[in-house]
Order: sequence, then C-alpha cells, then structure tokens
Amino acid sequence: MIKLPPRRFTRSQLAGRSSPAFLAAQCGLTLVELMVAIALGLLVLAALTALFVNTSANRREIDRAAGILENGRYALSVLRDDLALAGYYGTLATPAGTVATTSCSNSVADWSDSLTFHVRGSNQNDTNLDACFSGTTLPPRKADSDAIVIYRASTCVSGPTAETGCDPKTSSASEAYIQVSECGSEYVTTPFVLDLGSAATFATLKKRLAGGIACDVNGTAPIRRFYKSLYYVDTSNNLVRADMVAAAVAGTPAYTVTTLADGIENIQFQYGFDTNNDGTADEFHQSPGACSTACTWSDAMGVRIWILVRAPTATPGYSNDKELVMDDYSVTPSDSFKRHVFSSYIGFVNSSGRRFK
Repeated sequence: MIKLPPRRFTRSQLAGRSSPAFLAAQCGLTLVELMVAIALGLLVLAALTALFVNTSANRREIDRAAGILENGRYALSVLRDDLALAGYYGTLATPAGTVATTSCSNSVADWSDSLTFHVRGSNQNDTNLDACFSGTTLPPRKADSDAIVIYRASTCVSGPTAETGCDPKTSSASEAYIQVSECGSEYVTTPFVLDLGSAATFATLKKRLAGGIACDVNGTAPIRRFYKSLYYVDTSNNLVRADMVAAAVAGTPAYTVTTLADGIENIQFQYGFDTNNDGTADEFHQSPGACSTACTWSDAMGVRIWILVRAPTATPGYSNDKELVMDDYSVTPSDSFKRHVFSSYIGFVNSSGRRFK
C-alpha cells in the first residue's frame, strides 16, 4: 500500500484562506434567501395538495357515477330475468283458475286456482297489495313506489331426478311444486298438479316417450319448483324480492327475502294490456281498470319499468333541482345527491305466446 505524504500549505496559501473573499464564499444562505426558498417550496406543496384534492374529488365523483350505473343496470337485469318468466308453468298450455283476488294468499290451493293471473301490481299508495305486508315481518314498502307480484315455475327440473345445477325436490310443507302432464289423454282430465312438496299427488302424472307423443306409463312428468314473488322498494332504498312461503291453509304470509340492489329510491310499473286477445299489448295503464274495453290482470302482456337510482353519498357543491318524471310519478329532489332514471320494457312472453296466432 502506498502511503501518501501529508499535504503541506505554504504561508501564502494559508493567508489566502483567511481572506475576507474566501470566508464570504464559505458562508450559508442569507435569511432573505432562506425565506424565498421556503415560500417557493410552500407554493409547490400547495399546488401538489390542490392537485391531490381535485384528483380525489374527481375519483369520488367517478365512483358515485359508477355506483349509480352499476346499481341501476343490475336492478334492471335482475328484474328482466325474473319478470320475463311471469306465467311460465312448464309445458302447461292453458293455465286454469278463476280466483283474481288472492294475490297475497299463501294457500297453495289459491295459487293453483289463480294461474291465469300471472301478475298483479300495486300503483304507489293504492291498497291492491296491502295484504301482502299486513302482519308480516317484511321490510316496509316505501311510500309512492309501486310493487308487483308474479307467478312462475322454475326453468330447471327438480324431480323425479333433478337436473344439473337444480335443487332436488324436497318433501317440505313450505315449498310448492308444479307438475304438468305430458300425456294427451291424461292432460285432458288432469293437466297439472300444483301442491306442497309433502303432497303424494306428484307421482301420478306421466311424461311422454322420448321422440313421440305416446305416454310413458312408467315415467313421471317433470316436477318444477313454483314461486310466488313480490318485488318492491323498501324504506331503506333497497330493491327487494320476497318469495312467499306456501302453506296448506291461508294465513299471514311468510317470506324468504332477498335484497337485489341498494340505492334504489323508487320504482314505477306500467302494464301493457291485450284488449283484442292477439297476444300483444294494446294499451298501457297502471291497472286493468283503466282499459278502454274490459280487461283483467290476465290480459297483462308486459310491463314498462322506471327505476330511480340515487348515489350513496352527496356531491359537495352540487344542487339537484331537476324534475324527474317516471310515468305518473314525479319528484324534484332539491338536495346534493346525484340521481339517474333507468327505464325498460319487459314482455311476459309466456302469457303472450299462448295467445299469439
């Protein structure tokens, strides 16, 4: 290792290091310079803070808009999938039933005698479906919002052998099932059975032989789960589906409740009624009583839907003073929450298909 000799300074070099010019060159910042530097730093920091705040506010606004779109589209999608099945009873060609006033009955016998009336609605604060809520544990229905009840069978077979992905038939006394005969002669006398899962009547109806119309005397017709479902908006701004629990004897209804979407502030329905029996909607009303010619809920061939969706949080500095119109309902919020109205038409294809010629 090479050792360097210590550095030595001459007298003139040492004298130069103590000169005023040398000492001035070694001084730090002056107070003015320091204050200017701090001020410039604060300006940069303030600009970055403002950028961050604005970016965060924009992000929150994007999240609000995305939440509105997500909730509204999802609610429409779920309703479209469910309501389009109103009046679906498997292979039943001509639904029977004359009972039109049992929309809120939990008696499976009433269900069996009202299949013709695949849908029934309640417009805002009328009393059409009040019995569905009275005395029950259902979340309260929001004032000025509509409600709808539909009848339908499951699209998958629960028995005798359940299809893949379908819950098998049970012997529960609180679940209803429907079985439709596939044999011509049997269909004439006993076209279908709609009963509790505990009933023994489901083993009687037969299916047809594969590839033909002859009866398979050793086969049992498909059995499907039957649903009577109520859709409405509750006081917590949730879109709710309440599946009624079937019973042997009519009483206070019980339900299996599912929250479909949140942030739903109101929902309105307008029904398309067939007045000339051709399977298409000729007039649109909130109820059949407004038809120009006599019609009933069995003539409902589709429904127009309006869904009012509200953002979960308010937007600072925003004032919503727009009038939102949904069929026969309108509202001017006058608050800081952003809203959007979604609308669609859903056809009851099974009911209209039976009439189409």
